[in-house]
Amino acid sequence: MTRFEELRRVVRPVLEAAGEVLRALGHGVRISEESFCIALHLAPGGSLSFSTRHLDRTVCIRNGGEAALPLEELDTQRVEEEVLKLMAAMVPSAPGYSTNRRPPAGRPGRRYGCRRGGTR
Repeated sequence: MTRFEELRRVVRPVLEAAGEVLRALGHGVRISEESFCIALHLAPGGSLSFSTRHLDRTVCIRNGGEAALPLEELDTQRVEEEVLKLMAAMVPSAPGYSTNRRPPAGRPGRRYGCRRGGTR
């Protein structure tokens, strides 16, 4: 099994489970795999990626910053922690923030952070 296959075996199931939860909350979710990297992309919002580094046998984690650790130390719990960090970074901390998904008064039909037609 290649290092990327090992990484994928640990990371992919966690990202898929998180994606299901986030879709249910109204987020756009995409999981991509390319060139020894697997990533979770959220709309609106951010991304989280895990990639293998062959020279030093580590995993690079990008989640608003960058960290590296030996592949052997990457487990389901660490992947879950990184997904939670990404989700926490997406939640506004402004006073008066509400998790209510209904449009604010005076803006009928508009969802938070989105405009119809996909343009900003």
